Amino acid sequence: MKQRPEIALTEMQLCNDADVPLLFKLCSDATSSITATPAGSGCIPPRAEQRCFLTWRHPKYQQIQQEMKTPKLILVTNFVEQEIDNNQTVVTKLIARIHSKGESSEEQIPLMKFTFERKEAISSSKTLTPHTDSTATYVYLSFRFPSP
Repeated sequence: MKQRPEIALTEMQLCNDADVPLLFKLCSDATSSITATPAGSGCIPPRAEQRCFLTWRHPKYQQIQQEMKTPKLILVTNFVEQEIDNNQTVVTKLIARIHSKGESSEEQIPLMKFTFERKEAISSSKTLTPHTDSTATYVYLSFRFPSP
């Protein structure tokens, strides 16, 4: 990570606490420059979890982090059941931010954990208070750039 100062990382852990499989998909616009590894979509078995690493790339010529446009992602989840309607789909809007230096050690990659229950309740392991409206939950997703 120290050799690539234009790359920031974060880890996302998705936990399915239900007795049915959970479909998920991460969506972003083409200008966000965020990729997911190993995959940005999939199916999480009942009572299981899946981790993915998100990589945020910014151009080498863009030296000042304040100049960067804030990337936004959407996490769409839906429990697999016989009948699926729009009321079962949960949309979580993720807004990327730079991780402050004082929050953890230099080498640690920030982790954001989401737990999904069948009651359509979403809880985040971070001590953030997400803003909720009738259709979506907004959560800040922390990324860490290496020190120059």
